Amino acid sequence: MRKSFFTLIAASLILTAARAQSPCGVVAGLPGALRQASTVKMQGCGSVIRTGKTAYGKTSGAPADGRRAVRGSQKLPVDIITDTPTGNQLEMYGLAHGYFIDQYNYLNEASLDGCIVHVVENGSEVYIKDPCSTLPTHSWLKGERHAAADPSLPDTVVFKLPQAMYKSEGKDGKDVYLYAQMLKTTYNDNSLSVNLSDRQELRLVCSGDTLRKEGTDVFGLTSADNTWTAYGDDSMTFFPQTDVPTAVPSGAPAGVKYTLRHKVTRTRLEEKTVRVVRNGSDFFIGDMLDGADFWVKGTVSGNKIVFNKQYLGKTDADVYYYKYFSPLKVDTVYQGDVAVNATYTLRDNMKLDYNDADASFTAAYNMNMVINNGKMLFFATDDNIYQAPQFTPAGNQGSGIGATASDAAPVVNVSYSDLAGRRIARPSAGIYLKTVRFSDGNVRTTKVVLK
Repeated sequence: MRKSFFTLIAASLILTAARAQSPCGVVAGLPGALRQASTVKMQGCGSVIRTGKTAYGKTSGAPADGRRAVRGSQKLPVDIITDTPTGNQLEMYGLAHGYFIDQYNYLNEASLDGCIVHVVENGSEVYIKDPCSTLPTHSWLKGERHAAADPSLPDTVVFKLPQAMYKSEGKDGKDVYLYAQMLKTTYNDNSLSVNLSDRQELRLVCSGDTLRKEGTDVFGLTSADNTWTAYGDDSMTFFPQTDVPTAVPSGAPAGVKYTLRHKVTRTRLEEKTVRVVRNGSDFFIGDMLDGADFWVKGTVSGNKIVFNKQYLGKTDADVYYYKYFSPLKVDTVYQGDVAVNATYTLRDNMKLDYNDADASFTAAYNMNMVINNGKMLFFATDDNIYQAPQFTPAGNQGSGIGATASDAAPVVNVSYSDLAGRRIARPSAGIYLKTVRFSDGNVRTTKVVLK
């Protein structure tokens, strides 16, 4: 008898093999909602695809007809699965390459890592929630598992399309639908041609405990008149999430406050308060990500403390990605104090200099810590990177990076600048960088909120 997909997954939860990691790459941020525009400006292309008033890329197909649009002799469905289906439920780890529109109306593509993928199996039926990685629809795509004629070959889960995935009320009060359909994209003379695929099926091949999209056509979201919204994926891979979040052992000593300082520019520092629990040679750092009860573990070895890449967990604020701690090496090219280019590389581990006298630890100038979406690709945001971090017990100012000072030295000057580094002579209410210069030549820069 052929094993159930979930039986294979259960086995993998017991025997977890190390997975090869993909090359690292920067992943662009995702849009918060579907935007409306009359054109798509193709990034890196000289041409503009002109479309209708509420669409980005017109596909071939018939126009809309009220709530239902006609495609050949087939009427588009309007039933959307929003409730969790009955059956065996599993959270999987997702990788995808997808498309989206940014705030400047440019069509972008991104490799996405660490997606939380909800899968339900009920007999031969298989359901996947939010199958489009770049635009969650809060609905389920329904498919059916088909056994290969040759038992030595993998099964395939087939999702017959189109399927209605999202509904909202239009300006005229009528329901507006988004549909999952397969699309064929072709670049010709610096322009993008989008057409409906001949075979309207999303096919996921079951290889052991892994689901992988078959073919290169885009699984996209379209409007009722077969217009592409510019959201969709041309590759998908889902496998069991078997990593266990880092946790402080029961019975460990109480935590103490540490000051985390990290670079904002080559000469300016920012700081925040974190919790640190020391349990033997292990240090556990909490509160690195605001609003999340995550712990990052490092282990002292001689005059070094080693932090490995590790799984942190999930947050209530971001229900779409698994969060990981990762060392990050950044090679930056500067012109003066301005960074003009940088190369980012996720690392498996990093070593910080450890000072046993005060239990402080400091990273090298080009080594950073990142709270990342996933474990394979670097996902850049404004608040998830700690550049050249220093950890010192609260009240200890540490050695600094040309920007710290001793409280004993008199203050000779205090100045303020905005977050872009522009000097502000008379700051009003808002967030600023406060720079304090001391008589001993040291400088301390902190972020402050003025009310």
